[in-house]
Amino acid sequence: MHDYTAKRGVEACFILAPDDAPEWAQDRAALWNAAEARETRSNSVTAREWELGPPSEISDAARIEITRAFAQQLVERYGVAEIYPKGRAGACRASGHGDVCRSA
Repeated sequence: MHDYTAKRGVEACFILAPDDAPEWAQDRAALWNAAEARETRSNSVTAREWELGPPSEISDAARIEITRAFAQQLVERYGVAEIYPKGRAGACRASGHGDVCRSA
C-alpha cells in the first residue's frame, strides 16, 4: 500500500466505492489489506493502475474532476477505485496527472 499523505504535489486523495460497498472500503489500509488477502496465487495481481494526463491548459479543479469521472466509470464496472490527482509541483509541473488504482 502506498501512503501518499506526505508526498508533495498530491492535491487530493480519495476512494470511490459502489453505494452498497461495506464501510471499511473507505479505509485505505483495510481496502488494500483485503485486496491482498483475496489474492492467493504467488503471481497474482492485487491492483491495476491507470495514469491519466489531462491537458496542462485546464485548471487543477477540472483535472481533478476529469480524474474523478474516469474513476467513477471504473467503480461502476469493477468496484472500488483509489485516486491521487497530482498537481504541477516538482516533476509534474508542466502537466499535472492523476493516478487511479483499483483492486484487481
